[in-house]
Amino acid sequence: MFYMPLTLERHEFRLLKVFSRQSSAKTITSAPNPSEHVPIHCELFHAYRDDKPFYEALSYTWGDPNERNLIMVNDEEVSVTNHLWVALEHLRDDYIDIILWVDAICIDQSNDKEKGEQVQQMREIYRSPNATIVWLGPAADKSDLAFAETERLGKHLCETGIFDLMMGMATLPSHATNAYHAAEENVNEQLADLYKEALDDIPKTLEFLTAMSNILNRDYWTRIWIRQEFVVSIFVRINCGNATVSFQYFHATIMYIALLTIHLSQKLASSIHDFLEHHDYEELDPALTTNFFSITNLIMNPSTTKLFGMRRRYQLGQTAEAGNGNSLIQILARVHVAATAQASFDKDLVFGLLGMAEDAEALGVLPDYDHTKSCSEVFTDVARAIASGGHVDLLSLSQNRDRKTDVPSWVPEWRERIIRPCGQLPWDTSFNACGSKTYSTPTSTTDPNEIILSGYTVETIEVLSDPWTPSIDDYKANMPDITTFLSSISKFCQSSNGKLEATSTNPYPNPSDRETAFFKTPVADQEQYGIGFVRRATEDTQVGLQNLVEKIRLHAQGQMLERESENMKMSGYTNMLGWQRFRRAFLGVKGFVGLVPDHSEVGDILVVFEGGKLVYVLRQRDEGGWRLVGEAYAHGIMYGEFVEGKGENEREEFILL
Repeated sequence: MFYMPLTLERHEFRLLKVFSRQSSAKTITSAPNPSEHVPIHCELFHAYRDDKPFYEALSYTWGDPNERNLIMVNDEEVSVTNHLWVALEHLRDDYIDIILWVDAICIDQSNDKEKGEQVQQMREIYRSPNATIVWLGPAADKSDLAFAETERLGKHLCETGIFDLMMGMATLPSHATNAYHAAEENVNEQLADLYKEALDDIPKTLEFLTAMSNILNRDYWTRIWIRQEFVVSIFVRINCGNATVSFQYFHATIMYIALLTIHLSQKLASSIHDFLEHHDYEELDPALTTNFFSITNLIMNPSTTKLFGMRRRYQLGQTAEAGNGNSLIQILARVHVAATAQASFDKDLVFGLLGMAEDAEALGVLPDYDHTKSCSEVFTDVARAIASGGHVDLLSLSQNRDRKTDVPSWVPEWRERIIRPCGQLPWDTSFNACGSKTYSTPTSTTDPNEIILSGYTVETIEVLSDPWTPSIDDYKANMPDITTFLSSISKFCQSSNGKLEATSTNPYPNPSDRETAFFKTPVADQEQYGIGFVRRATEDTQVGLQNLVEKIRLHAQGQMLERESENMKMSGYTNMLGWQRFRRAFLGVKGFVGLVPDHSEVGDILVVFEGGKLVYVLRQRDEGGWRLVGEAYAHGIMYGEFVEGKGENEREEFILL
C-alpha cells in the first residue's frame, strides 16, 4: 500500500474509516447473496490531532503474522493479520461508518523513521480519541456469560460505592496496618450479600470464575504495546465477540473476584476442617473438596491487576495522591518483573512503555528503530540513562541467571524472566542499605559497556548452602526442602556465633540483630499481611516460623497442625519463603549471614552502593573490573547500619561490565 508522508509540525497522522456493511455491499457488482460475506472496505486518510478529529483507537493483539486475510483500503487489497481482520469484522456496523486508529495500517510499518516518530506520539493518539476499544478476541469459553455477569456485578459495585471502598483499601500504604484491617472489615460487610449469593450456588459461581479466568489469560494481556494503550486512554471499552462492558465495571468486578476467591477458600476450608473433626475422610462429600480445589487452583492473571494499578496511577497524574509512580524504571519493573510481555520487535520491550514514563524525555530516551543499532545497545543506553538519573537500584533487576545475550551484567535483560528482588521492588521496600550516603553521578567512561559506581565492600562469601529452588506450585508442601533451607541458615547462624567467640569481633553494628537472624533471614526480614501487602518483619514472623517448625515436626510423625488452614502467621511466613526462591544462604568471612542469588560463588563480595537501598553481589573478572551477580539480603545491614560513619578513605569505585 502506498503511503503519503506525514507533516509532524501539525501532529499529522492517519485514520481508517471502516465502511458499514451496507456501504460495502454497494461495491459488489452483482446482487449480494444474503449469506455471502460482505468484504471489509476502508478508507485511509490524513488528519491533524490539533483539529481534534472524532475517532476511536483500537487496542488489540496482532497475532500470528503468517495467518492473514484481505481487506480493501482505498480500493487496494491489503493483507492484514487474521486477528485484525476478525476485530474489524466484529466492530464494523451494519449501517454506520466508523473511524478508527489502527497501528498496523495507520503507521507505515516499513518506514523505520516514521515508525519512530509515530511511536513518540502514541501517548497522545490514545489519550485523544472518543474511546479506546480493547479487543480481546471472538467469543469463546463462555465469555458472553462472563461479560453479562460483569455488567451486573460492576454496576452494583459502582452504584453502591463498594468499588470506591475496595479502591481505598487497595491503595493504603503498607505501614497503615490498622487502617487496612478496618477497611477490610468494612468492605467484607458490604459484600456480605454477594458472598452469600456466591456460596449458595457454587457451581454457578465456579462457572463465572472459570470464564473470567479464561478472559484474563487471553493473549491480549501479554502484548507489550497494550500496556501503554490501556493505561493512557481516558475512556476504555472492553470488547469480546459482540459483548462489551465499560472499564470501570470490569475493574470493579476483578477487584471483587480477588476478595471473593479468598472468602470462598476460607469458608470451604473451614467447612472441611469442621467436618473432619467429627467424621472420617471417607464420609466427606466429594463435591466439597472438588469445589475447594477448583477455587484455589483458579489462575487469575496477576499481570492484569498490575495493569489496572498502572492505569489508575497514570490517570491520577502528578497529584499528591498519585505520588511519583510513573518513572521509566518503575514502569519497566511493573511490566517485566515476575511477568512475561510479548513484542514483535525486542526493542519495543522498552519503546512500547515510553509513553507512560514521566521522565522519558528528561532521560533522553527516544524510540530508535535503526537496524544498525542492536537491541543490546538500546537496553544498555536506557540502563545508563536511568542509573545516571539516580536509580542505582536498577541493578536489582539485572539478575544474570543463565543469561544468553551480550548485554553487560549491570544492564537488565528485558527479554528474560526477572524475579522480584528479595520479594519487593526498590521503591516499595523498607530497606535502605546506603543510609544517608547519597547517590553520586557515575564516573564517566569511554567504554559503552561499563559503568563506574561508588560504594563500600561489606563482606566476602565464605560458605554457601544448597540453592533454594522449589517449584512455585509445591514449595509450601515440600517439607524436606523447607527443612534443609531453614537448617542451613540455623547452621550458619551458629557458625557466626562461633566466629564471635573465637575473635571477639562482632560484625553486626547492632548486636541485637544476631538474636533475630535465624527467623528473619529466611524471609529477608519481610512479613505478609492483608492481601498482598508486605512490611518489615515483626514478632508475628517469629511466631510464623515457630508454627512452621512445629508443622515440620508433626509432618515427620504423620500428623497435622491444629487449624492449619487458619494459621495465617505460618501461611504468611511460607509465602515469604516462596519469594526467596532461586537464592541460597551464605556465611561471610566476617560472620554476616544472609541470602544471595543461587548462582553466587565462594569468594564473591557483597557491596553497598551509594544511593542504593539494596545490597549487591559482585564477582571479580580476570580481565579487570567486576561482574554483577545480583542483589542480596545481608542480615543486620539493610537499613544503613554498616555504612554510617564510613569515611572517604573506605569508599571504593567499582567498574561494572
